[in-house]
Amino acid sequence: STADTIFQSTDAAFFYVHADIIHAASCNSFGSFLQSPTVPPLIIKLDVDSTVLNLMIHAIYSAECSLLMLTTTLDVMGRYGLTLSKFIYSSSMLFTELYRHVPFHPLDVYTLAAHHDLVQLAIGASAHLLSLDLGKISFDQSERMGAIYYRRLSLLHTTRLTHLKEILSGGPPSGHRFDLLCTNVAQRDMRSSWALAIIDVLRNASPDLSPDYFKAQMRPFMERVDCVTCRNQFSAKIEDAALQWSMVAVSYS
Repeated sequence: STADTIFQSTDAAFFYVHADIIHAASCNSFGSFLQSPTVPPLIIKLDVDSTVLNLMIHAIYSAECSLLMLTTTLDVMGRYGLTLSKFIYSSSMLFTELYRHVPFHPLDVYTLAAHHDLVQLAIGASAHLLSLDLGKISFDQSERMGAIYYRRLSLLHTTRLTHLKEILSGGPPSGHRFDLLCTNVAQRDMRSSWALAIIDVLRNASPDLSPDYFKAQMRPFMERVDCVTCRNQFSAKIEDAALQWSMVAVSYS
């Protein structure tokens, strides 16, 4: 909507704002300057310099920054020759506002970051895209994203799954010396149970597989093992594999 109120700072800078938004954010009608949100004055002179007033207005409007608004802002900034990397970095206000939308719209933020080559923002968003079916990325999204960033996202998915396979290819539990309670046949069955557990994990494995779900999938196969020693080795092997999986990067670098 069109701004209906103007704030003037002590150094004669003018800020065009929306009275209803300012009024809603303030507990005292903005120092009693906005007694009624429906009939705002046209110009309000404040005893604040432009630097402080600018920060105040940014703080008020931050809650109003939709992803669409931020996307439009970035596109317009580029049009006017403003290098986005100078304004969007990990500790900047714009970065914080954009990152706030990542948990809810990770693909949209990733696409926006990729389009403007905002590497750190793209890396942060990529960690929230492990469950994404890359085949569901639309043509428009992939075109705006660009081949380089699409490939980075694709490599993140494939690299994680490759690491999972490498972790699980380390061999079955080592076993122990045969005895009356645990024969060669019993240990062979234990190794077979381990192999079946791996097959079960990899059959439906996805890049977003959590370590806890990973362990939960393998434990039923461990329960088939009768020997307590073998079962303990099986359990330790599961824990070690899950720990290694938890350390695999969830975003590209």
